[in-house]
Amino acid sequence: MPDIPNRATDEADLASKIARMLQRQLGTVMEELGDPPNLDKLTPEFWQQIESETAEVIRPQIEGVFLEGAQTLLDDQPVGVDWGLVNERAVDWTSQYTFELVQGITNTTRDLIDKKVAQFFEEPSSTIRSLTKELQQAFGPVRAEMIAVTEVTRAAAEGQRQLADEIQKETGIVMIEIWQTADDDACPKCRPRHGHPKGDVWQDYPPLHVRCRCWVNLEHPAATNA
Repeated sequence: MPDIPNRATDEADLASKIARMLQRQLGTVMEELGDPPNLDKLTPEFWQQIESETAEVIRPQIEGVFLEGAQTLLDDQPVGVDWGLVNERAVDWTSQYTFELVQGITNTTRDLIDKKVAQFFEEPSSTIRSLTKELQQAFGPVRAEMIAVTEVTRAAAEGQRQLADEIQKETGIVMIEIWQTADDDACPKCRPRHGHPKGDVWQDYPPLHVRCRCWVNLEHPAATNA
């Protein structure tokens, strides 16, 4: 069975939303820092607002991909589950994971800002314009695309994992989870897992690395033993 059918659209949509958000945040950060930049102005309340905005952008996107991953596999299975329960799982996981993801994104951003501001005062020729340019890597489209690809994979795989869990809970059927790579050019880390069931050569679900596009298929044990 193929990967989630709308992966390219999901990635592009999330990357676009994150990129626009990051550009807004860069403007807010530079305005708040002032000239010369003062890190004390980036208060805990300021970062809480940044985290809240980031969560609002990311949460609905990855919740939708979670459900897409689950639905894609469910459509291919001769079993039924209560879709309302799958939706509950999507909400619960998305809320918890978004909190962790946003904290990670924010911490990375803060670390880079701290580093670049320190370098600003070490270089006599530094200007606010040059500092803004230096910070583009933390707020630019490359980072947005990296986050989008990785998190679309994670959300889809989580939907697939939790669908398998729900099937087992409701029916007692233990579905066989098979790792799938995006293509024959998969990286050396992912390629050895292709076609292997969970517990054979892998335990942790995709993404295995940044920009990983692997996914998990489900096979009914009756079909495997036929």
